[in-house]
Amino acid sequence: MQTKNIHWFPGHMKKALSDIKNCTKIVDISVVILDARAPRSSSNKALEDALKDKKKLYVLAKSDLCDPKYLEKNLERYWAKGIDAIAINLKDKHAGDILKDKLIKMGESKWEKEKSLGMKPQPLKTMIVGIPNVGKSTLINKLVKKRKAIAQDKPGQTLGQQWIKLESTLWLLDTPGILPSQFPNINEAMNVAFIGSIKQSILPNSRLAENLLRYMDKYYPQLLMNRYGDKIYDHNSLNDFFIKLMKERGFQEVEKAETTFLYEFKKGIVGQTYLEIEYEQEETI
Repeated sequence: MQTKNIHWFPGHMKKALSDIKNCTKIVDISVVILDARAPRSSSNKALEDALKDKKKLYVLAKSDLCDPKYLEKNLERYWAKGIDAIAINLKDKHAGDILKDKLIKMGESKWEKEKSLGMKPQPLKTMIVGIPNVGKSTLINKLVKKRKAIAQDKPGQTLGQQWIKLESTLWLLDTPGILPSQFPNINEAMNVAFIGSIKQSILPNSRLAENLLRYMDKYYPQLLMNRYGDKIYDHNSLNDFFIKLMKERGFQEVEKAETTFLYEFKKGIVGQTYLEIEYEQEETI
C-alpha cells in the first residue's frame, strides 16, 4: 500500500485547535477520546502537543466493538506508563457514570489542595477532545442524561465549544472533533476512514472497501465467514466478494455492496475487530 501523506484540515478545525490551546490555561483535566479499534490512528499529535502539560485521561471508546485481546493490551500499556486510561462501551447505560466517577476521583487531589489553602473547592473543569466521530458527544450526553451535545453518526457535527455544568463540582467543555493536518501514512488515514471519522468524499468507498476486506481476510477471516457465509466470502476469490454481496442482498450496483460492507464494519455488525495489529511489535501506542 502506498505511503503518501493524506491532507484533510478544514478551516473550522484550524480555529478549533487554536481555541483548545487557549482553553488549556483554564482546564484541570483533558479527556482524550480514542476509538478502541484504532487508538494510534484516532489520536492527534497536534492535540497531544497542546495538552502536554495537562493531566489527561484516555478513554478507549466503543470498547464493545474492539477485539478484547487488544483492548486489554492497550489499557495495560497506558497503565504501565502511569497514564490514566479506561475503556467505555458507549451503549452501556452506565457509561456516563463510569466516566464521572473516574473524573471525580482524579479531582480529589485538586480539591484537597484547595481545602488546605483555606479555599472553597472549585469546579473541576474538564475538556473533552478527540477526532470526529469517536463518541465525544455521545459520552457527554450519557454524562448529563440529556441531549446537551449533538451526537450524530457522521463526523464534524460539533462546530464550536460549549461548557456544560454537570454539577457544582464538575464542568465539561465539549470541543469539535479535530483531525490531524496530515496523516503520516495511508494506513492510518484508512483506519480513520474505516471508523467513520473522515467524510466519505475524501477517500473513495471502493478503495476503502477493498483495503478493509483484505485486512479482514488476513486477520479476521472467521468473522467474514460468520457474517457473509461461504456463498459470498472465499479467501481464494476476494475479487468477487462485492459482486457476490451485491447479488445476495439484491442490490442494483456494486457500490451499494461496498458501502454496506463499510457500514457493517463501522457499526460492529461484522464483529469485534482491531485495526492496528501491524503495530503490535512496536513499544509505543
